Amino acid sequence: MSKTTPQNVRDDIVHQWLSGRTFSGISTNLGLPKSTVADIINRYRRTGLTCPARIPGRRRTACHPRVVEYVEFLKTTTPSMTASEVRNRLLTDGICDHDSLPSLRSVYHIFKRDLNFTYKKLSKIPAESLTARNMERYYEYIDIISTLDATTLHFFDEAGVKRTTGNRDYGHGVRGQRACEVQRYASDVNFTVNLLHSIHGVDHFNILDGPSNGFEMLHFFNEVLNMTNEFGLPILMNGDTVVMDNCGFHHNRLAENWLRRVLAERGVNLLFQPPYSPELNPCEMCFRRMKGFLRENNEFTERFTELAIIEAMGEIDGNISINFFRHCGYVV
Repeated sequence: MSKTTPQNVRDDIVHQWLSGRTFSGISTNLGLPKSTVADIINRYRRTGLTCPARIPGRRRTACHPRVVEYVEFLKTTTPSMTASEVRNRLLTDGICDHDSLPSLRSVYHIFKRDLNFTYKKLSKIPAESLTARNMERYYEYIDIISTLDATTLHFFDEAGVKRTTGNRDYGHGVRGQRACEVQRYASDVNFTVNLLHSIHGVDHFNILDGPSNGFEMLHFFNEVLNMTNEFGLPILMNGDTVVMDNCGFHHNRLAENWLRRVLAERGVNLLFQPPYSPELNPCEMCFRRMKGFLRENNEFTERFTELAIIEAMGEIDGNISINFFRHCGYVV
């Protein structure tokens, strides 16, 4: 590693240059390479400074508490911000100047060593969910759901499944070349899984050949209202609450009115989640686990998709469901 020219020598170089000496004359007089003399004088002409632009080794200014604190603020508010964008913000926001600005490598060190941040998939929050009206509906939902016993909650949702859901998206290949694999065409046959899930496990599910709609939702709940659990009790009992998202056909005038009426006849309430809040529905966790099973059993899924779905749903028991409820923020 090259040594930094001492500050007194740098000042002398600039003084001699201001006195009229040439680069070659200064170089000969001080026994320094002409390129060194030129770099120091050019930096002085550009910035008016004689101090070195870079200090060898790790630059402590990059880890100054103020810099680290501001980087943490930037990455917390915008996790997708790149190291280059962080450097630009440090400069434009006046946290650093050109001389104290950390290098890209130093910024990465701040991410990993000082902040203990790791690179991961983003959990995206729609900007629409943060409007005043949607935030109001969110807090209304929290106020209502917090008064209910978690054992009385039944969550409903739908998920699409293709015969090729088990197709893998990532694999290894030679650096610089595409990794290619022959797989079944992805737009094969589409299924829809309707699911009613509670803290006790999967209450009921069915598999549709094609997309769902308001009629299929009503048919699903007509089945549920005539079913009993393993103890001979109705799946939906007086005082229970069915929770679902705001899918368009859930709010269909005829479908919603009919569903509210038949549920009310059993003493069951119907509650809608706030918009853009899938994280509040444990069914999402069930579908994630189901699709993980389908990917792990790719060949079985391609040949017997419906059987694979049934087997995947059979693995979701009460213990798993309790963890799903807790993950979604419900106290159980």
